[in-house]
Amino acid sequence: MAIRSLREIWVDANFKETQLRDLRIGQAADLYLDMYGDKQVFSGRSGFTIGTGSTLALLPPQNATGNFIKIVQRLPVRIELEDYDPDKKPLFIGASVVPYVYLKKPLSGPNAGKFLQGP
Repeated sequence: MAIRSLREIWVDANFKETQLRDLRIGQAADLYLDMYGDKQVFSGRSGFTIGTGSTLALLPPQNATGNFIKIVQRLPVRIELEDYDPDKKPLFIGASVVPYVYLKKPLSGPNAGKFLQGP
């Protein structure tokens, strides 16, 4: 069992490895949920989590020895919601979300502007 605050909510959006080049911590983001349509926008800021879907899975895939195919991994980008009120528009685990991260807007929050990994 885990107890979490209903005020500190985030969404893990899975981006392709190739989409992470320009992402920085603290970039503004908008989230559109299929269940609310295009009329409701949730605002937040980007961050990063550790691991890929395959490494965090309960049962990771088993590949035979010598069986190698390059598959683009998806990495979770944590988008922390700002000014979220669960009483007005509740979010549900497993809901479909379309994220938009704005690369040119001002950065905010702790560690703003840092890369996922330094050069």
